[in-house]
Amino acid sequence: MGEGAMRIAETFRQYSSLAPGIVGLACARAGIVVSAAGSYLNTDEGVFTDGAMALVFVFFFAMAAVLFKTRFVFQKRLINVIAHVAVALEFAGVLIMGMLRATGNCTFPSRFTLSALVSAAGMVAIAYWLRRARGASMSTAAVLVFSAIFLSEVVVFATVFLPDGVRCLAVAPLVIAQIGCIHWARHRGNASDLPTPTRADDYFAVMTTGATNRRFLAACVVGIVAVSLVIGFLRGFPDGNPVPFCMHTRIACFLLTEAACVAFVVATLRQRTRVMTVGIWVVMQFLAAFTLVLYTAFPGHLDVGAITATLLNTLMGAFAYYIVLAFMSSGWRDPFYYAITIWGTWVFSRAIGRFVLLNVMPMGHSHFTGTVISLMLLVATQVVFIKLIEVAEFAVRYGGANSIAGGRRGSLLAGGAALAANGDAADESAANNAGEPLNAVAVPGHDGNAAGVTWEDTRHETQWTGDMNAPKPSRLERLLGLDNDSAVADVQSAVMRHHAQRMGEQFLLSEREVEVLALYASGMTQKRVAEELHISQTTAHTHIGRIYTKTGLHSRQEILDYFKQYADA
Repeated sequence: MGEGAMRIAETFRQYSSLAPGIVGLACARAGIVVSAAGSYLNTDEGVFTDGAMALVFVFFFAMAAVLFKTRFVFQKRLINVIAHVAVALEFAGVLIMGMLRATGNCTFPSRFTLSALVSAAGMVAIAYWLRRARGASMSTAAVLVFSAIFLSEVVVFATVFLPDGVRCLAVAPLVIAQIGCIHWARHRGNASDLPTPTRADDYFAVMTTGATNRRFLAACVVGIVAVSLVIGFLRGFPDGNPVPFCMHTRIACFLLTEAACVAFVVATLRQRTRVMTVGIWVVMQFLAAFTLVLYTAFPGHLDVGAITATLLNTLMGAFAYYIVLAFMSSGWRDPFYYAITIWGTWVFSRAIGRFVLLNVMPMGHSHFTGTVISLMLLVATQVVFIKLIEVAEFAVRYGGANSIAGGRRGSLLAGGAALAANGDAADESAANNAGEPLNAVAVPGHDGNAAGVTWEDTRHETQWTGDMNAPKPSRLERLLGLDNDSAVADVQSAVMRHHAQRMGEQFLLSEREVEVLALYASGMTQKRVAEELHISQTTAHTHIGRIYTKTGLHSRQEILDYFKQYADA
């Protein structure tokens, strides 16, 4: 076997634990696309796509408001129930729609209702699969998302050769197969445990402080809104109605979509990880401009432009999944909250673009419509890159010159703190009762200092962890659930990571042991360490035991004392 083949085989083996999540995510998405989103017959299904999803997210936004107000966090058992119910509802909706369409009895109200049901249940199922992968590295997240898109597109394309109604009936067994994937996933490793090829000098390395991290994520949401407005225009060019495909353009759209998914995965695995920060915006904006050129160049064959319009929408969907996963990994609120807010901004922005075309733009004036879209695209491009430039400037100002060095861990968003990401006060109490006291070594001491780390220590560390005078979260950042991180908490957390890395170098600790050491030394119980790293409590206990064995220390206080005396020697 050649070196290249061996490298490919090793890559497949490394990411094999993602298989249940990839298959489950693909099945959930296929059910939505085939029943309510066009499935290569048209750019979409018009009101049955954007209209049904917009209605669904009115309900979801009400749920998000409750989650925002109450700070409710779903527990594991309830999440499992929600996932099974969502899959069952998506299956029922797809199956009933298939039966009605096959018999010619699918009226407008029934189809709209079923489209809304399938969209809602499918989105919940997709959120569940992304939730399982929170904490994954940037490269792992990209592999998961684009592999699932690739697989689902194969299913969607295969169904277009079937009669109407039969398409839904054919995909229904795949939707219900998610139940098997849920049980399959329980016997595979966590996405967060996979090693990552992310480089320390990658753009994500500036995300080593929580303040910079939330700025970047907020900028991504603003970009999603701007570009999705353009997508709404393009999918219904020139009068707001779906554009039908012919066989040739249908095949071309499928092949380009699959090629794009492969290209993003390959680029990520080859450590070209900036493709998921700046690169993907360049690609999407190029596709938007090229779509407009194709529409105006072939006014009698709008399906030619519909090829890149559909590809653009698919890439935006994949990026929205990716950003949802980033929020889940970084923020402290319940992961379903982030799925609702990010997808809601995407869906509503796209629907607004469609509504403007359908109800405001003058009919039959494609040149005027094209000019408006050009203006929207120009504005979207400027908004995206101005926001990214602001993030870069913010990182330099508040991240410090050496902040890039802190990005060696290579997590999806390495600075995401979120000590409360997996529980609330009741969970804290349960953790204390289940194991050693959480305050065995209190992080804030009686004099207000971090355990084993004095204010003088944190002042010295500020030069590489970030400016303690960084601005507080903006209103948008608070609304998006990115308001958990204070500058002081960032500094204290960074100090612990820094000391753990130095101790790891001295005692040859593994990368995972260093991560466990940093969290454990900060005052977390073994249970909380396990939850934070998405590993079992037994695994966390084993790592801590190995740390004690390798270092010759016997308690958390001895670790903290060692940090204070020797870690920076």
